[in-house]
Amino acid sequence: TLFRSCVGCVWGVVDNARKTYDGSLLLRMKKRTSKTAEVSEIATNSVGIEAHIKSSTVAVEIKELDEDTTKEEIASHISENLSISLSPDKIKALKPSYGGKMMAVVLLPTQVANKLINGPRIKIGWSSCRTSIRIPVVRCFRCLEFGYRKAICKGIDRSNTCTNCWGEGHQRKDCVAEAHCGLCDEDGNDEAGQHFSGSGKCQTFKRFLNEQKHK
Repeated sequence: TLFRSCVGCVWGVVDNARKTYDGSLLLRMKKRTSKTAEVSEIATNSVGIEAHIKSSTVAVEIKELDEDTTKEEIASHISENLSISLSPDKIKALKPSYGGKMMAVVLLPTQVANKLINGPRIKIGWSSCRTSIRIPVVRCFRCLEFGYRKAICKGIDRSNTCTNCWGEGHQRKDCVAEAHCGLCDEDGNDEAGQHFSGSGKCQTFKRFLNEQKHK
């Protein structure tokens, strides 16, 4: 096409392109590209219609936030540190973590996310915060293992098992017993009796996350 021939050397950073209902051109960029503005300019000038860029996004976890931190404060600090304009509605979660701290999940363009997690800790309020890419977790609610869904499960049926105490006949939200991780227990982890399955202390869960990181 005319557009593809004009884009030339930067075409490799465009995943696909299509016209929208109003006649504009929508470009979906590949990950880790710094040529977004260049592609947009070439597309607009060569084809003669306005080009809109759609970049890949990822979820980033920001940890060790002060307990009174707000979404507006997080968005402001990220905008200032990375020279971008981030709306508070991109903060998809802000919830309690360990030690009285908070953890936030922020949706960012891939290029910006990589810059954030590969740079120094970001200072938000009084805290120097760790960041990492949030890995999507799929869990089977039949066997309670990680990495696949119930539809393809061939494991043990634990659909009546509490994920907090590993007892039968009730759910975690109704559990009054002490936490005990059956998954870590099966894996021989000595700390199985000190946390619920899938928590931040769950070694089985941590092993799954580590495997996903290195895929």
